[in-house]
Amino acid sequence: MRRILLLLAAATVMVALLAPTASAATVRLTKIEKRVLTLVNAERTKRGLAPLRVQRSLTRAARVHSRNMAITPFFSHISPSGRTPGARVRSAGYTTTGWTRWRVGETIAWGTGALATPEAIVYGWMHSRSHKRILLSRGFRDIGIGTACGTFVSGDRTLDNVRYFTVDVGARLR
Repeated sequence: MRRILLLLAAATVMVALLAPTASAATVRLTKIEKRVLTLVNAERTKRGLAPLRVQRSLTRAARVHSRNMAITPFFSHISPSGRTPGARVRSAGYTTTGWTRWRVGETIAWGTGALATPEAIVYGWMHSRSHKRILLSRGFRDIGIGTACGTFVSGDRTLDNVRYFTVDVGARLR
């Protein structure tokens, strides 16, 4: 009986680690955003890292950036007007006020068709040294995810029905 209880406790802990955190319930994520969160946190959990908590202002910043890339169109961490990830998350409310340490990071991606799924995007990030380093950093605690559909333009090439993904991660410590 004791062994069964221990197995149940272990299974409960594992489910808690793999599931989106409770704060995700306070931020309404789309089905695609929820899937990205689940996949990123599964990668973190596999490596013994704490799952990232959904944070409203980071989500707002990520959604605005994905939407801007889809509408304008451009693909960069820095907008055509010169706004950086740090400036975007601050203006969305993820500020330094009241915190002694503050840091943010960002990963972006785009895809079409089968390459526009959360699985394909997170797989790509996990196979990119710089993206993986950001998403699996012990220093980040919070996450915001945003997606948007639009057009991709590069030189004389135009692609329609492109899905843009932005993940903003951060940490604030007192």
